[in-house]
Amino acid sequence: MRPNAKVPENPHVTLIARIVVFLGCVLPFLGVLSHGFIAVDDQMHTYLNPFLNGRATGGVWTFWTSAYGGLYIPVTYTAWALIHALGRGGATWNALPFHCTNLVLHALNGLLVFELLRYLLLSMPSSSARSRKAMISDPGKDVRIVIAATLGALWFALHPLQVEPVAWVSGLKDVLCGTFSLLSLLLFLMSGHDRANRVPLRFLGSLALMALAVLSKPSAIILPLLGYVLSLLIAYPAKRVLWMGRAGIAVLVVSVPALFVTSAAQPMPEGNFVVPLWARPLVALDALAFYLYKTIFPIGLTLSYGRTPRAVLATHAWAYWTWMLPAALALALALAWWKSRRPVGLAWVSLIGFLFFCLGFFPVLGLVPFGYQTLSTVSDRYAYLSLLGPALIVSFVVSRVTGPRQVMFVAGGVMLCIAGLGVMSYRQGTYWHDTLAVAERMLEVAPNNGMSQSTAGEAKMAAGDLEAAAAHLERALQLCEPSRVPDYSFELGWSRHLQGRISEAAGLYRKAIALRPSVPGAQNNLGVILMMQGNPVQAVSYFQAAIRFDPLRSAEPYFNLARAVEQLPGQAEKARALFQQALQLQPGIGQREHFPPWRLRQYEPGNIGSNTELRLMWPYGYPVPGSREGY
Repeated sequence: MRPNAKVPENPHVTLIARIVVFLGCVLPFLGVLSHGFIAVDDQMHTYLNPFLNGRATGGVWTFWTSAYGGLYIPVTYTAWALIHALGRGGATWNALPFHCTNLVLHALNGLLVFELLRYLLLSMPSSSARSRKAMISDPGKDVRIVIAATLGALWFALHPLQVEPVAWVSGLKDVLCGTFSLLSLLLFLMSGHDRANRVPLRFLGSLALMALAVLSKPSAIILPLLGYVLSLLIAYPAKRVLWMGRAGIAVLVVSVPALFVTSAAQPMPEGNFVVPLWARPLVALDALAFYLYKTIFPIGLTLSYGRTPRAVLATHAWAYWTWMLPAALALALALAWWKSRRPVGLAWVSLIGFLFFCLGFFPVLGLVPFGYQTLSTVSDRYAYLSLLGPALIVSFVVSRVTGPRQVMFVAGGVMLCIAGLGVMSYRQGTYWHDTLAVAERMLEVAPNNGMSQSTAGEAKMAAGDLEAAAAHLERALQLCEPSRVPDYSFELGWSRHLQGRISEAAGLYRKAIALRPSVPGAQNNLGVILMMQGNPVQAVSYFQAAIRFDPLRSAEPYFNLARAVEQLPGQAEKARALFQQALQLQPGIGQREHFPPWRLRQYEPGNIGSNTELRLMWPYGYPVPGSREGY
């Protein structure tokens, strides 16, 4: 199971290739370093995360003992905490260190893909002794393999589907998981060198890295199967049972425990469209068809596509015909391999690459329902590791070309394709500059998506365009899945509140609370309305509920509760204590004074007392620092 075509290595060529891969991975994405936080998940994960900003006790250790925000990804949260600490920490949150980390990890992943592809190309068994001898005597073989691995790594790293995890601060979980996954796969394949009478260090290292990958993002539970699929390229038939045994051990040690933890930490929201068992393969094949199309034609990419199970089965009925694309491609590749029967021919490698591509998506295809399906079954970030499959096919094709002219023709064509992908990725990165840019892109690509309309509505409110915001939020409420109705009802109520349409706002807040009491903003803002109506006694219970249900430990409900309590007889000391608690929770985020909603929230620590204004809660926390629309 050692490399079967040992050829002389050219260290200078390999070093140059690594430099090219690193720079090629970095240059098209340099623009993201000037981007800010995006008010879609970034606030929950980073600067408003109470266990990272000091508003809750427990710190980073909390992420290891329990799930947060419906996710159990303690390695990723620990990484975010380290990034903030190394970026000077404190109350000020700067997006630059987070974007730098994503970019560096992506470049590192490009290098790991280069090493993995190079190892696979060198280790593939030849079909005959004659061809093995020819390869060994070919002085240009190693150079061609290095070039092939370089082009495959650049194709992987520069594909526009990779922009989302690189340009989005919340995408750290994808690139970090990718780093551990690629390292584990490389060690898993190299574990064939472990001697039987010694400790299998490479295999044990692979298991440890698999565990870290799963703790960065749960979908990495598929890694043992991916490792076994790649081993089919380098293992002779007689040795494949050993690789199957290694994969089985990894499943038992890593995947099975992670499956139990993930299922407990990420329950499905109630009230959604329940996909019948017979229809789940159709949903999964529709998702695969989507990813195949976007891999070949990476245009029209955005954060959320609204491709929910209801959309593909009922609203548009896409799934009843899109399944034909992945099924037909799999059948064609299988027949091509069956006809050739070559162990390392193009048909076999293409079949393995396609199988790797499909299995990489397996945890998020919808065969087992998962939470994000309420917004969309498909997402660009899910393709991060799966793109190694097509990259393998690209590198194999280049490595098997002989003759200077053929090499120049094929490699030149691939380089032109990669250059085009790099330009598209650069352009795609501009859509991630801030929340407003993301929202506009979502509306352009998927206007009939509740999340697109909601994100646009929030961004428009932050920019002060309340009429446009209300229109978007009304549309979001019409398009969303049932589980999203409480959130979008609250958002629309909040926009009506800012417009001065108080009775409509109160009705929408009550609707949100009736459907799901744990919407803290609806509880807080309804309490504000009751205070405005002179009913502090009833308002107290709403402010207390907002505090109880708010995972971000926001200061607003504490200020409002203090204002309500001080109007009750004999509660002056309790009100003062609540004011002090609110001051301790006050985030160090600069707010724009010229925008009316901010003035509702402004306060000076020295002025806390009977003149304190009431404060509304925003749908998903405070504005993002440094972004042009105040979000």
